[in-house]
Amino acid sequence: MRVVIDGTDCLYGERAIRRHVANIVRLVGTFGEDIDYRVFLTRFRASPYGAPPPSRPRVAVKTVWCPPRIFHALNSRCGLFSVDRFTGAADVFHASGVGLPRCRAREYIYTAAGFVVFARPDLVPSAYAARLAGAIRHALPHITHFLAVSETTRKEVIEALQFPPEKVSAIPLGIDPEFRPLCPEDSARALGARVRIRRPYVLYLGGIDKRKNTAGLVRAFALAARTALARHQLVLVGPTYWIDREIKDAIAAADLGDRILLAGPHAGEDLVRFYAAADLFVFPTFYEGWTSPPLEAMACGIPVVASNASSVPETVGDAAVLVDPNDPADIARGMCRVVEDAALRESLRAKGFARAAMFTWERAIRSTVDLYLRLGAAAG
Repeated sequence: MRVVIDGTDCLYGERAIRRHVANIVRLVGTFGEDIDYRVFLTRFRASPYGAPPPSRPRVAVKTVWCPPRIFHALNSRCGLFSVDRFTGAADVFHASGVGLPRCRAREYIYTAAGFVVFARPDLVPSAYAARLAGAIRHALPHITHFLAVSETTRKEVIEALQFPPEKVSAIPLGIDPEFRPLCPEDSARALGARVRIRRPYVLYLGGIDKRKNTAGLVRAFALAARTALARHQLVLVGPTYWIDREIKDAIAAADLGDRILLAGPHAGEDLVRFYAAADLFVFPTFYEGWTSPPLEAMACGIPVVASNASSVPETVGDAAVLVDPNDPADIARGMCRVVEDAALRESLRAKGFARAAMFTWERAIRSTVDLYLRLGAAAG
């Protein structure tokens, strides 16, 4: 049995999908499965996330030296250069991200990392929503199975595409073992040489955009800053994918100066340090297919306030204080509760460690390999 994996997103993908694909590539072939793997890569420039994975026994890496966007345009739009032309015949093909390349395989799996373009298209730019929704619908005749990253996403796939329920599997992702408790003072000192943080602070980590409700978080912090969070800074860590005037207006209206810090994107050990030095992690997003930051904060021993919307309650369970993302006052109340109640903080820390420990990449990829074996056997 041969499984071909589109591994390009391990080099260039956005954070959740990049880690998902990187861990598939890293872990397949380690569970004793009788599968011949081919990892397909398109690359042209160096990746900011390191070198491509090397081949190893039963996992061969096939690279096409072509910019991913150009390859996918030729492959999916023009019908040229099917992936199996480079990898050989495939029993199962697994794609992720926004590429959705063509590959002649008996089973075509696509990772649905979230269906915001179908479930909440109002939260992303219309051009992006139209492009991604169009790509999924264009590839739909070839897709035989969806791997949904949460039960919430599974239901959205079934409803939005009228896809057979038995052909959509929910497999939550994992979090990296690098997220662990560190000394708060040492972490703040290491960050302080490059970032203008000051403790105590409330941390948010993720995209700075409408979908993540960044403007609502700023408004909530402005309310809480008058009471329990009077000494705190709000630190926003993450990239800005789309310019949102509402966020700038919310920051200006809060008029809190350097107490609201846009720290930009960070990676690696710095992310662990941002969590470790925080008093509280807050994540009031409107929509998530699946989300790792609340679990990463829990693994670092930081109490979490999170949205009660979309897949977030499914992910965090009872290990976070849940708030209404549509109500800045409710977000503010949740933050204040945690800061003021030492017993609640300790309870959240204990529950958080247990909750985060449930989401390992080994569990996620083993379940993915089981899906390959099941589909391959059925196709055979």
